[in-house]
Amino acid sequence: MQRKRKRRGALLFGISLCFFVLVSFSQTASADKAANKSYVGGDPFVLNEYSREGSTVSLAKSISVADIDVCNHPDVTCQNLVSGNPQIEFTCHGAGGSSANGYWGDPSYSGVCWTSLDVCYFAGTINEYCEDYTASNRNIISEPLNRPTITSSSLCSSPQKGVCNIESSGGFYYNQSAVIDTYVDDMFSIDPNTSLFVEYPALSGANATSYIARNSVGTNNRMMIPSSTADFTRFLSNPPPSVTREKACQTLSVVDFCTAKVSPTPTTIDGVCKAIPGSHVSQPATDTASGCDAGSYIDLSDTSTEWQWRCDGIGTPVGTNSPTCTASKPSGGTFVHVFTNAENTSWDCDTVSGNMPKCLSWNPGDACSPVGHYCVYEINCSVNNTHKEGQCQ
Repeated sequence: MQRKRKRRGALLFGISLCFFVLVSFSQTASADKAANKSYVGGDPFVLNEYSREGSTVSLAKSISVADIDVCNHPDVTCQNLVSGNPQIEFTCHGAGGSSANGYWGDPSYSGVCWTSLDVCYFAGTINEYCEDYTASNRNIISEPLNRPTITSSSLCSSPQKGVCNIESSGGFYYNQSAVIDTYVDDMFSIDPNTSLFVEYPALSGANATSYIARNSVGTNNRMMIPSSTADFTRFLSNPPPSVTREKACQTLSVVDFCTAKVSPTPTTIDGVCKAIPGSHVSQPATDTASGCDAGSYIDLSDTSTEWQWRCDGIGTPVGTNSPTCTASKPSGGTFVHVFTNAENTSWDCDTVSGNMPKCLSWNPGDACSPVGHYCVYEINCSVNNTHKEGQCQ
């Protein structure tokens, strides 16, 4: 009987000691994980750790052409870019708030991505046209084309007894043993002066991810924490005075905002020939500007009577090629300079010297007729009747 009383007394003492450990400390948050921590960054931003409720993330960005997706498409040149002051703000509301983005919730947006931006297609060519990318809300950060890619992930990869201990500053154990962590009982335990994030995936709402901190006041014994879902939930809802418990948020990644993530306006342009009237002794269309009203110049083999080229379609998707473009060749020959009697700068004399017929065209290289005849190009009839002689070939 006496032995039973001793056992009962020891048991009561143990329960009292456990109760003392649970309630005897003053409420002091651990300094290992700062409360209301502020993170500041740009793009990309990666926060690969958990955060306490009330922490904030503030992101800003100065935009360059390299950041804007539409500016990096073929046939596109961006001009006149003036960056705005886009900003993104997150606040950790913790589990129990919106589950979006690892309990960070949806961000707030402010500012515009740019105050000036012209997106030009085929810049510097006859096909150039531009769009004002401040129009139609295409510079607003909250619009789908400029919103960031936001991801969050859990760091709970190998739970024990349904729970993960994340970023512990001291001792957190998956049982009550002071020597061996065997995970065989229904308790967790935590050393004094320890803070950590506890993720309990089986719980829902406000208790799924929590910050727990125990101060160092009082005994150095471990504090027992029940591990069942119901008891752990009660512990989180009503922790002892020595424990600070807050909601928490998971990791956060924010990348690619203000990038105009849209396909550019279709840039299909069909080839169109430039009309070139008259007859020409040399190819009058030698490039896109001289041979095409739209598209891209392609030289083709000529015939005996026509100069030929084509204007190919351009853009994405590629436009239709034009039919063969043509310009007429002269029906006669070409004057070849043979002899100069004298040189002068005046070309206003149209009389014929001697018995040689005058060609129908004056300038060497132009069309002449009849073929085979020698021609006289008179330069100044008033000065020794000077002239040039040649043959129409």
